[in-house]
Amino acid sequence: MAPSVYILLHHDTSSGGTPTILSVFSDLTDANTACLQQAIEANVETGARSPRDLQRWESAEGVVCWVEKHTVVPRKTAASRPSLSPKRKDSRLYDDDEDDDAIEVVDKDESYD
Repeated sequence: MAPSVYILLHHDTSSGGTPTILSVFSDLTDANTACLQQAIEANVETGARSPRDLQRWESAEGVVCWVEKHTVVPRKTAASRPSLSPKRKDSRLYDDDEDDDAIEVVDKDESYD
């Protein structure tokens, strides 16, 4: 069973615009409690509802607050991800001659002793 999240939304229909996401919850009870807290702060009477129902209230002034349930579906599974550490391919950028790694320093005045 895919996990769900509960989104608490708020919208003032009198001023237009788009709804605002106030918070996201993993538990319906927490989302409903937050929605009811918004109603208390807005002095809106909400009827008695079951805690298992998605809460919703609307004020006379056109303010609406509600909870939506959304199922979380992963786009990709972990098995389909490419390896995070790519294997090194053979490269012609590196010369295998050991002599090329040596740096010869000529100390003519013997100041490097």
